[in-house]
Amino acid sequence: VQLCDILENPRLKASMQAIRTARDKVDRATSDSTNNDVLSALVMKVAKALSYSPSRMTPAMVEQIRAMSDVLTAPMLIELVSFLATIQMLHRIEVFNHVVKQTK
Repeated sequence: VQLCDILENPRLKASMQAIRTARDKVDRATSDSTNNDVLSALVMKVAKALSYSPSRMTPAMVEQIRAMSDVLTAPMLIELVSFLATIQMLHRIEVFNHVVKQTK
């Protein structure tokens, strides 16, 4: 968020603050030991790991996915990865458009 101030980009700052709020909700949901929906918790953990980098997928997380393969199916994982890739692409396009507008 501080970088947004330096870049003088209030639109990006608002987006980053919304992302921070959503990330905090995800952190609470994935760390909540009373969460009864194990599938949702696992999907959130996988999404959080993949949103940074595929290298954040730990062997333990892969084992959790394998253990739940009857519930968390391969098509579900493909859909999740495709969704995250699309979001990342849209983010890059937005940043590119912002930079282009700033340099005009």
